[in-house]
Parts: sequence; structure tokens; C-alpha cells
Amino acid sequence: MEDEPADTRSYLAEFEMVLACLGFMIAVSGMIVTSIPWAIFGVVLMVIGLLYFYLKPDKETD
Repeated sequence: MEDEPADTRSYLAEFEMVLACLGFMIAVSGMIVTSIPWAIFGVVLMVIGLLYFYLKPDKETD
């Protein structure tokens, strides 16, 4: 089996995107059961995950 190149990265495997997706699922389920604190918590998690994902410095800029 061949080794994959080091510069390929799966965005779904990134921690920030997992955090954002988890926050989205918590927010939607909180809205469905009309639990306002869970909906707010999910939205906050999603925003933190997306902001961290888009604002973090790239590792390839050496």
C-alpha cells in the first residue's frame, strides 16, 4: 500500500470541523425539543469551531 503525500488533509477529520458539526447537531436538536440553553450552547460551539478553523494560521506557510 502506497503512502499518501503529507500535504493532503481531510477537512472532515479536522478537530475544528468536527466541533462545528457537533455544535450544529446540538443546536438543531435543542431547537427541535425547544430547549433554549442547548440551542444556544450548540450555536456557540459551532461558531467557535468555524472561527478557529478559518482563522488559524496554515501550517504550510514556512
